[in-house]
Amino acid sequence: MLGDYFNMTVWVTGLIILTFLQFMNTITQDSDRLVYEKHSSSWGYFFTVVIILYIGLRPLEKYGDSWLYSTMFNLVQTGQWSTFYSIKSEWLWDKIEYFFIDHSTCQMWYLCIATLYVGCIGIAVKRWIPNNYTLAMMFAITAMSFHAYGTNGLRNGLSTSIALMALSFLFTEKRRYVISFLLLYFAISIHSSVAVIMASAVLALFFHNARINTIIWIVCILISIVFSDSIVALLTQLLGDGRMSFYSELDNTFYVNKGFRYDFILYSSIPIILGWIVCVKNDLRDGIYEYILATYTIANSGWVLINTIAYSNRFAYLSWFLYPILLAYPFLKFRFVEYQSRMVGILLLFHLSIYLALG
Repeated sequence: MLGDYFNMTVWVTGLIILTFLQFMNTITQDSDRLVYEKHSSSWGYFFTVVIILYIGLRPLEKYGDSWLYSTMFNLVQTGQWSTFYSIKSEWLWDKIEYFFIDHSTCQMWYLCIATLYVGCIGIAVKRWIPNNYTLAMMFAITAMSFHAYGTNGLRNGLSTSIALMALSFLFTEKRRYVISFLLLYFAISIHSSVAVIMASAVLALFFHNARINTIIWIVCILISIVFSDSIVALLTQLLGDGRMSFYSELDNTFYVNKGFRYDFILYSSIPIILGWIVCVKNDLRDGIYEYILATYTIANSGWVLINTIAYSNRFAYLSWFLYPILLAYPFLKFRFVEYQSRMVGILLLFHLSIYLALG
């Protein structure tokens, strides 16, 4: 019976209701109070726990990749399959999985992944936007990738979630470099693609000028328009990335969409445009925000160069995981526009609309 409630209709309906309630609460607030006063996090903690339980206790046969993972898990646990195909650099994922194979059940394994996935996002949100956790967390759960990463792209989702928490230790007034890079190493040990995030985070320490990074991002778009095929071929050869080579060689079909992704470029531009308004036009200075924006812009610039390959959104998520933070942070940290509380509420509805349209 409980399994009947684990479906996209229930999830989307609940998300719409939750977002609408948050929207009404936000637009009726005074803008100064929204930014400068500390708000209760109790409601945010409550729905964070509910979401963890909802994702973690989903039926094993639902959601494509979840069914595949659970089938593989059960085959190994019952001795019908000797071992998984594993990648040495992604050893931590194997260690976690085999621990639950030896000592627990597939359902508890899913619950563990959901706890880490949602929990790491929650910790990052709380560290960066402590005065308005509930509203900031709403931006996180309405992100286009949130539900998909929690139920299908499990490794990708968990690794980027840990990376997000890692950056929250790096990009604060008291920078904890050891903790941050140790967490990034763990994230890479779950999915090696997070190395792109680590490289972007390191570069952002030295290159965090919003004006210059935005110009570089635009130049990358122009380069991709003219030289996309040559760039993909060169990077495939230099990096020796089998996944990139596989995606670049796929042809257009009903399931595969190759070519310059103007839609994804437009979607990616919103945090960059907002960053330009905040950092360049209004000259508002905040080290944390500038570093997060720089990390996003650098990582997204790398994706822009290869955006023509099939399933390029899988590479775009290596920057998009910062998307909800970059939308929420400036509006909940700075007072820079008239009727700001209304704008935040409308932005939250817009964020949900993108998920409903494209997610």
